[in-house]
Amino acid sequence: MHSFTYEEILTSKKSKYDIAIKNFMLSQDSELRTLLDLPAGNAFAAEIAGYDGRAVDTVVDGPDVYHVEFQTKDVDEMPWRMLEYYWLLFRQFSLDFKMEREIIQLLVYMGSDEPTKMVPPLRRDRMTFSYGWQDLRDLGDRSKVDLLRSRRPFDWILRVLCHRVVPDTVWLKVAQKVNDFCEAERDRSQNLKVHLLVAMALRKLEYPLARKMCEMLEVDMKSVPVFKDAVDDAEYKGLVKGVARTISTYLGKQGYKNSELHRWLYKLPLDKLDDLMAECLDAKTRKELDSVLRGKFNEFGFSFR
Repeated sequence: MHSFTYEEILTSKKSKYDIAIKNFMLSQDSELRTLLDLPAGNAFAAEIAGYDGRAVDTVVDGPDVYHVEFQTKDVDEMPWRMLEYYWLLFRQFSLDFKMEREIIQLLVYMGSDEPTKMVPPLRRDRMTFSYGWQDLRDLGDRSKVDLLRSRRPFDWILRVLCHRVVPDTVWLKVAQKVNDFCEAERDRSQNLKVHLLVAMALRKLEYPLARKMCEMLEVDMKSVPVFKDAVDDAEYKGLVKGVARTISTYLGKQGYKNSELHRWLYKLPLDKLDDLMAECLDAKTRKELDSVLRGKFNEFGFSFR
């Protein structure tokens, strides 16, 4: 299976989540296939003939045709899209419409919200259409192996994605295992950190845990494409909001009550917030903190009084 680089993730027209996560979701080196009750056949993205080059996420070609679609957002038209895919896959994999194998469709939700628009069945007029449905966060409890103790690094990332509640200690343990593996197996692990960073974004990890994770992974927050370019706007804004809220709370406790100042914080991009937080936390005295704020606010274009 092809291993994507940072550059490919940034320049691809496909969803950044799709490239980073689907690269390993159905790998033979992951427990996910077992958790989804999928066969061990060849998995590939299938371009659909005569459909403008569109590709379904994954087809596992075994005794039956398994179509797996991954979604990170609750999309209104997804049930219709699944119906569309069913017909096109039937046409592509059948022989003169004499289809002996069954087409088994599964929609896997990977986000952190509670989806309602994609849950089957689809009912319209006299038609009822259904497909398999699975929330990734509900898969962990059915695992027969301890994902965190698995010898397969992808399973460590599945551990934080396949449960609804993940303690900070587990996130940090996964980061440590990924970091250690990348140090020991440099040739085999070029994108493992990318997968973990995207998993953090999918679960909307906020400060201070997100920052600590990046420090453990030896990643500079300001230069991580996954957090700035590869993350959907909503998740990026959510991360910015969390950092701004943390700084605002901290400054409020230090006696800075200017409401305009606090509103202004939420307008800063993530890299500037990261700079500001780092320097604020490094200040040892109120005088140093005041100096930091004056300098940073002037640099960012805000008049500090």
